[in-house]
Amino acid sequence: MTQPEAAAPPAAEPHVEHLAEDGRFRIADGSGGHDVAVLEYDDRTPGVWDLHHTWTDPSHRGRGLADRVVHSAMDATRTAEVRVLPTCSYVADWLSGHPDYQDLVASRP
Repeated sequence: MTQPEAAAPPAAEPHVEHLAEDGRFRIADGSGGHDVAVLEYDDRTPGVWDLHHTWTDPSHRGRGLADRVVHSAMDATRTAEVRVLPTCSYVADWLSGHPDYQDLVASRP
């Protein structure tokens, strides 16, 4: 009698790091050396983060990593009590599907 194969353990949730000194949120590969998803922002205007660029490594696309990075960034803005300028088209599109984060959008100067 053949033993049934054990189910593979669920993959660990990707960890989003906030590298405030670099103005970035990122998910790194398992070794921690290679970025697989990034959101870059500029915080030169007091109280406002300009979310200007997201990127996902082509070999990791389709896994929801950009969504996780943006979601983490939005949660961090709420915690930091700052507003966002969604100048990145991906972030602007993400916000249109997440009305619960609309209160974080800064009015344009």
